[in-house]
Amino acid sequence: MKNYYITESTKSLEDYTRSYEALLPFTTITCEANTEKFKSDAHGIISDQFYIGSNTTEYLSSIEVLDTASCILSIPLTGNFNVTIDNQPSRNFSPKTGGLIAPVKRILFTSVSDVVHDLIIIMNCKRIMSRLKTQYNITLFPENFIELDLSNEKINVIKNFIQTTIETAKSFPNLTESYILKANIQELTLLLLSDIVASTINVEPIKHRNADLTLVERAEILIENECETLIRVKDIANKLYTTTRTLQKAFKKYRSYSPIQFLKIRKLHRARKLLMEQGPGNFTIKQAAFKSGISDINRFSKDYSTLFGELPSITVKNNYLTI
Repeated sequence: MKNYYITESTKSLEDYTRSYEALLPFTTITCEANTEKFKSDAHGIISDQFYIGSNTTEYLSSIEVLDTASCILSIPLTGNFNVTIDNQPSRNFSPKTGGLIAPVKRILFTSVSDVVHDLIIIMNCKRIMSRLKTQYNITLFPENFIELDLSNEKINVIKNFIQTTIETAKSFPNLTESYILKANIQELTLLLLSDIVASTINVEPIKHRNADLTLVERAEILIENECETLIRVKDIANKLYTTTRTLQKAFKKYRSYSPIQFLKIRKLHRARKLLMEQGPGNFTIKQAAFKSGISDINRFSKDYSTLFGELPSITVKNNYLTI
């Protein structure tokens, strides 16, 4: 599996399972199939917790997905399968009807046809929720399942977008090494999925929003959700498809703090939350700092004390944690 474009064929159920584990990190995947006849062919573009492409399977019996943090869109082109979400009644996916599944405890895909060819989008739900918040003022995913009727014009646009993306990647493989292309594909995918979610509850986009203020709010939501993985302002800007300079100017215009200052504060708050919520002996102060994305433990103690008025060790002592 390459960093940007994959053309992957396998007859190994183990390799197939590993591919899904790579697409859905921190998720438990269990696949069952007729191992003598099983085969899979995949084509698409992949990056960090994002995939857009197609997959054809032969004699795959089922896929069980546990505790995913991603949204999964599937539009079958041929064949059909049933999908059971948590303990709800199963739904049938066919060339007439697909679906968008939000993060849930358990998803079970059960093949009805021996051969299934479907179009797939996988995207981390936090990114979709960030866009829904800033563009539609939606703070909760409306449903854990959204049916996609292929007679709907918007759904057909998404279907054609996925197919065009795959064909473009096949015909111009050098383009798939471009960060700009990958970012643009992700951004357009995000816009399309957000619109589909908002349409299910008839919510219109917020109009006449200031672009700089929207950028600041998106950055703050991103930092709040992913502070432990972000290090530099450039990391934040890249995920928002903007430049470091543009992001810094927007913060200067609408906030009394810079992006890096806000990131630092959120990391410290995350560390404090870990120290206060975890049970006795779970981990050390140093581990709490590392889990929050803080690598300089000496600086951490000083910054923590400045912000909260006490050393991390005092927080630990007051909450009966073991250093």
